[in-house]
Amino acid sequence: MSAKQPDSMPQDLSEALKEATMEVHSQAENVKFLKNFQKGQVSWGGFKMVMFSLYHIYLALEEELELNKTHPALTPIYFPEEREVRLEEAVVRSKTLMRRERVKGERKV
Repeated sequence: MSAKQPDSMPQDLSEALKEATMEVHSQAENVKFLKNFQKGQVSWGGFKMVMFSLYHIYLALEEELELNKTHPALTPIYFPEEREVRLEEAVVRSKTLMRRERVKGERKV
């Protein structure tokens, strides 16, 4: 599925992302699973599925941000010192937490 690109993209990166992904976000918000997810009515397994399905997206974003950190569109939002944990470290921490939760059994998040 490809979203129609606007004739002119805003100069601000966050506004450009918002505009370019508006249609797909609107579609996603109407999926029952995501509605329940937003309400916190999802199993621990469902939560893990969503988080890990986003892994490659966020990994690509991190890599591109690092490669393009000096680009004028990114310099206003590039704050590496404010990032406590990189994605890879977060995954390791999450896997440890998930192993602990497996012992306790399934739970709602």
